Amino acid sequence: MTSTEQLIHDTTIVTADQAGSILYDAALLVRDGRIAALGPSAELTAKHPDAERVDGRGRAIFPGLANTHTHLSRVLAR
Repeated sequence: MTSTEQLIHDTTIVTADQAGSILYDAALLVRDGRIAALGPSAELTAKHPDAERVDGRGRAIFPGLANTHTHLSRVLAR
């Protein structure tokens, strides 16, 4: 079985760790549907040259964020 990797690069990552870290010009590696690594874009693109690339410029990633406040049920009730 081969693993699939996607690399979202050149983005901002809001880690939600206890220090409130925000990583700029960062990358997030997803392997088989799970977050496998976070780090500087240059470092992760060099380590994972065969990963499918997703350009994250102008976007932010909030790994692990669960939107618990949604109005979808109200829209469906209309």
